[in-house]
Amino acid sequence: MSSSKFWDKIAPGYAKSKIKDIESYERKLKITQGHLTRNMNVLEIGCGTGMTAVKHSPFVNHYHATDISSAMIEIAKNRAKENQIENISFEVNDILNLSVKNNSKDAVLAMSVLHLLDNVHDGIDEIGKKLKSGALFISSTACLGDKMQFLKVLLPFMRLVGYAPSKVHFLKKKELLTVIEANNFSIIHEWQPSQTKACFIIARKL
Repeated sequence: MSSSKFWDKIAPGYAKSKIKDIESYERKLKITQGHLTRNMNVLEIGCGTGMTAVKHSPFVNHYHATDISSAMIEIAKNRAKENQIENISFEVNDILNLSVKNNSKDAVLAMSVLHLLDNVHDGIDEIGKKLKSGALFISSTACLGDKMQFLKVLLPFMRLVGYAPSKVHFLKKKELLTVIEANNFSIIHEWQPSQTKACFIIARKL
């Protein structure tokens, strides 16, 4: 099953699921919003059902939310409409084929998506291209290579029954930081609640 079809399939259930660590989620929202300004144009890749996009949109000029799943985007559109958010646009596409012009964004968000890209280095490189000089790259990434190696055994079986996407990288935090810095970014904030939880990073394009 392709990644887009997998996310299309689980979209309805995903939209109804509750955030497992709401305290960490809200902390990330607050920190991110502390870096956003009303004149910023923001891009989010892997926006899913648009929950985070809707929460951040009121703090910026324009928010462009993207995802490879058309089903996720439809839910996100409805969520934005229900919340009367008018400064948001949506696009069904992957990071390498977006309609977004290079050097046009003041911030790019990638929440819970980097470890699912076909190629992490290429994805971060493309994110850098979309950003203006000095702009922000904000991400939250599951570093499965540090404490979740056992999932490598389970994933093939999970894919067989439709409970896992086709691509999952077992990144380690050190590796993730290295890749981000290697793509012309300076890390200005890093936080990880525990080794089994996502690593939240804010980096600035040099």
